[in-house]
Amino acid sequence: MESPTTVPAVELRISISETEPLIWRQLVLPETATVAELHGAIQTAFGWKDAHLYAVAGHDRAGKKRIIMGVDDGDGPAGTELAADVRLTELFDPHSPGLSDLPCSTRTLSLALTEPCGGP
Repeated sequence: MESPTTVPAVELRISISETEPLIWRQLVLPETATVAELHGAIQTAFGWKDAHLYAVAGHDRAGKKRIIMGVDDGDGPAGTELAADVRLTELFDPHSPGLSDLPCSTRTLSLALTEPCGGP
């Protein structure tokens, strides 16, 4: 009998900032997941309907500023990348000492979501 294959994964604790009590979900995604796949998982976990455009802005592992959007509508700043083309491992090192070493090759990362301008 073959043993099950372990897939390296990242465990995410996603919270919505400034909520009382804190609203959060815990997700486990493969390290190879894209930002678009993360977005889909967040939408499903919170029971949302994917009714708004989204963007992720921050710095990657090398310190380079990244702006990642779900849809390329031509309105984004120069250098904007499509979420389907960016893997989570480009944005953080899943093996860094700051992430918990959990069973099943899973690492933990916390993310906070903020309400976009203009309301829900």
